[in-house]
Amino acid sequence: MRADQKNRSTRVRLTPAITAFLGLFFSSTSIAGPLDTLKPGEWYETPSSTLRAVDPCRARNCVYSGVEGQDAVMDSWSGGAFDTTRNRLIVWGGGHEAYAGNEVYVFDINTGAWSLATQPSTAISRDTLYYPDGKPTSRHTYNNLVYAPNIDKFLSVSASALYGNGQSGGNATDAFDFNTSTWTQLASVPPSTGYASSIASVTAYDSVTGHVWYHNTLSGDLSEFDPVKNTWIKHRSDYLPYYSTLAVDVVNRKLVALGDSNPVLVWDLTNPGSAPITPTTSGDKTIENSRAPGFVYDPVSKVFVGWSGGSAVYTLNPATWVWTKINPAGSNTVTPTAAEDRGTYGRFQYVPGKNVFVAVNRTTENVYFYKFSSGSVTAPTVSLGAAPATTLSPQSVLTLTWTSTDTISCTASGAWAGAKPANGTEEIAGVTASGIYMLSCSGAGGNVVQSVAVTVESASVAEDDPVAAKASGSGALLIAEILFLLGLGAILRAMRRTPC
Repeated sequence: MRADQKNRSTRVRLTPAITAFLGLFFSSTSIAGPLDTLKPGEWYETPSSTLRAVDPCRARNCVYSGVEGQDAVMDSWSGGAFDTTRNRLIVWGGGHEAYAGNEVYVFDINTGAWSLATQPSTAISRDTLYYPDGKPTSRHTYNNLVYAPNIDKFLSVSASALYGNGQSGGNATDAFDFNTSTWTQLASVPPSTGYASSIASVTAYDSVTGHVWYHNTLSGDLSEFDPVKNTWIKHRSDYLPYYSTLAVDVVNRKLVALGDSNPVLVWDLTNPGSAPITPTTSGDKTIENSRAPGFVYDPVSKVFVGWSGGSAVYTLNPATWVWTKINPAGSNTVTPTAAEDRGTYGRFQYVPGKNVFVAVNRTTENVYFYKFSSGSVTAPTVSLGAAPATTLSPQSVLTLTWTSTDTISCTASGAWAGAKPANGTEEIAGVTASGIYMLSCSGAGGNVVQSVAVTVESASVAEDDPVAAKASGSGALLIAEILFLLGLGAILRAMRRTPC
């Protein structure tokens, strides 16, 4: 092959459409099958699924390598979240002297593989919230990571243990957009009323309201964030120890925090300003005694499920506060590794589309899945339409109509906003500008977003400015006359050249 031919061949790229098609095609032959046939009580270990496989600097000689390299993304008190829109586990972490890399990792449930959603920053600064390129600094992420499907963004709420040698941090709320691969700053967490710390702070997404619950540690505050309106509400101050995990019971409207042998705290989300209760729990309290354990709500079985390494899981019934140890099924052949000593954090998540749990302990170990119940969940559906049409004249009345199935909550964004019922109609009077009307609905089976683009046409020149219209018409007539004369001239010249 000639050198120029070789160079041309290396420039061939797959289009996004082809890439997406190939991803969907191969997903059916990779991990989808094993997860679909997994029986209750069984674990599945995804082969060749270590995060180390996509380490951007395996030699650990990069400006961002720190003293640990990529390993710190999980073992340095760092966690993750679950992208219910794309069916992916998100992991982000590092910080202190351990690692300065601020790249975002995602594990695709369909393909069974890790990839980098961003590359690490190469301009590094110490003990600052943001690197010179404007991206958030590497940090311990604890349990303060969450995915908000109603704005389709991955959030890091507050910061501590920034890359450097101190415990520097702040109240910043940073959002990553997977569609544009960009970070933006949202409204900051409200200042605390007492001695509080962002170290080991906790978050949880409430699919009923579409809001994010946040509590910083020590004498911190319970605060509520509306991602659509980008506003915070601080409800009350309560002492929360380090190394807790937070989860929402969407049915009974309870917010539960536990971990590291501390008392279980339960807030009533119908009255978040009231003091939390400390219920007397019974049974096997392994998860209560674990440091920052995996702890999430199962919408199918309607219990909390906890995990801290190994093959057993533990359920907490919010009606009785009884813990039950669930040993693996007799047919199980996989035993996950022990939990990271510093905590599991958000690296144990529920996968709505498959009714399984996903877990990972270290960058050098594979990703695991666990099937708890035989029940199934149905993915929500949404249909959104606009009338009288998607192209309107100024000051028109736009009517939006939508229906959804298997949803818990719906939230509008884009050109409109606010919580919406599962099915409804809304008139918007006096529409003057074009826009995209988006509706995000969440359910036990995940979340779905639909949108409709509405274009408002500019008034015609004749309607807006009669003088301009007349001038425009005159100009058009003049052009027509010139073209006629030029054509006539060409005909006459041709006649003179034609022999009689």
